[in-house]
Amino acid sequence: MRHKIDMELIIGQTLRFGVIISILLIVVGVVVLFIQGQSNGISLDKLSMINSTVNSSSINVNQMLLNFSFNGLNFIILGLLTLIATPIARIILGIASFAMEKDKLYVIITVIVLFNLIFSIFILPAIIHI
Repeated sequence: MRHKIDMELIIGQTLRFGVIISILLIVVGVVVLFIQGQSNGISLDKLSMINSTVNSSSINVNQMLLNFSFNGLNFIILGLLTLIATPIARIILGIASFAMEKDKLYVIITVIVLFNLIFSIFILPAIIHI
């Protein structure tokens, strides 16, 4: 007897867990940041200034992931990456769901959506030098 996989439940749980994990990572990062008073050599005062020069373009995410250390900014960035990855996972699960239903049109449409999302996150910033 084959068990039918409830993809809607899996998709819902993926979204829920992705957001919860993201929130936990960001909260841990903020707490660590306040306890340590600085992160990656940048003081809390400089990080919290309105015109702070610290932004996503000043942080090398690849380097941060390869040399992950216990500091607040790393946890906050990891939480944000988790939050960005959550809808990407939802789209991939949507492709699997439509493929299991043998709905070729929606598989194609969802693959195009995934391509557009990946293009806008990874390729487009390199082209326009963000």
